[in-house]
Amino acid sequence: MSHVRARASIAGIALVALVLATAAGFPAKTNPKDLAIAKAAVLQQSDVPSGFTQVAAKITQPKPSGIKACRKYEAINKVTKNKWKSAFDAQDRSSIESTVDVFSSPAAMKKAIAAINSHDTITCLKQGLRKQLAKNKTITATVDVVQQPISVGTVSTGFVATIVASAGGQSQTVTSYAGFVGSGRAATQVIYTDESGTFDATIAQSLMKAAATNLQTAQQ
Repeated sequence: MSHVRARASIAGIALVALVLATAAGFPAKTNPKDLAIAKAAVLQQSDVPSGFTQVAAKITQPKPSGIKACRKYEAINKVTKNKWKSAFDAQDRSSIESTVDVFSSPAAMKKAIAAINSHDTITCLKQGLRKQLAKNKTITATVDVVQQPISVGTVSTGFVATIVASAGGQSQTVTSYAGFVGSGRAATQVIYTDESGTFDATIAQSLMKAAATNLQTAQQ
């Protein structure tokens, strides 16, 4: 069963981050004021449910997925100049990540969220997750992705990817929620990956509300 768990975890976390972390930028020079906003706006320990512990978070440059439906997101990969990330893990290997990007203007932020708030994101996620899961020939898996609208911040959207992976007569369900909320010039991507098999949508909603509040407070 651990074999199924490991493979599904990689798909649920790494790939969702790859195909949806579209506001990531890695310029040579950052703006200290904007970077301070990003640091202040990420989710904190007090924002996540009990049972989750903060761990080291590293920002990495996502590689192109090679999926047509993901191209427009990957094309805006260098829109922002300043970003910060926080991450939290639970004992059952569920996880929460938040990444904040600070844009040049509120209009630029809204444009990025609008690009994500598209049916192409569903296609991108489905194809990307299936491509990742297909690398392991010892398991079979089904992937379902739905958009889950949410009203927080100035603009927001969300998606839920459900992966059911099976091997050796056993199966595991991994659910990854990818939410995006923007306020002012900044936006937060929240990824909540649940490996317990009983995804709780209210946790995702709480995280998004906290992310929206943090964005507003950080820019006051």
